[in-house]
Amino acid sequence: GPRIIKHGTIACDTVETTPLVWRGRLYRFEYVRPGDRHNTTGDSYLHLVDVATGQPTPPFGRGYHLASAYSTGERVFVYAPPIWGASTLRVFWSDDLVHWDDAPALDQPGWGIYNQAVCRDPQGYLMAIELGEPADLVGERFTMFFARSTNLRDWTVLSPEHVYAREFYTACPAMRWIDGWYYMIYLHCEPPGFNPYLVRSRDLVHWEASPFNPIMHY
Repeated sequence: GPRIIKHGTIACDTVETTPLVWRGRLYRFEYVRPGDRHNTTGDSYLHLVDVATGQPTPPFGRGYHLASAYSTGERVFVYAPPIWGASTLRVFWSDDLVHWDDAPALDQPGWGIYNQAVCRDPQGYLMAIELGEPADLVGERFTMFFARSTNLRDWTVLSPEHVYAREFYTACPAMRWIDGWYYMIYLHCEPPGFNPYLVRSRDLVHWEASPFNPIMHY
């Protein structure tokens, strides 16, 4: 297989990030946690970093957490809950990475929403949503549920059989749709730590695990 050479760390303490291309340039979207050594604001915030120059965009979404991003090429959409384990998810969008509009994206009373990820598919857009609560719905936390949208702003949750996986820890998704398959990389708990696993599905109900899991070791 391909050889991966680790050259170092881009930013210590920076955890939830999303790579994306906006207007032909590669960016790294970052959720900056309150305890990040580079964060002197006293609160969490969101921004993007131009990978070539290292220049960050002005911060937005102060007080939001565990965010992810999706780019259409011209517009960037960002999703984040207001607290860890919120029942709501907010969407921010911008055409210039400076001025941001925002609106509710999901409101699911009783849910505990954490990380999420968005990809495009033939029906529009799909979001994987990491849930920690409620226990009777989630099973072994954390568990992935799914939602659909046609405009990246309004989302409808799929029925509870569209899930992965109630039997074990399933966190921090990355989603792609390729040639009729949904591929998801998620964080699998393997004491004493965590490793990325790869699974795929055609219908988001029945899943097939890669025989090469874990695909990387921490």
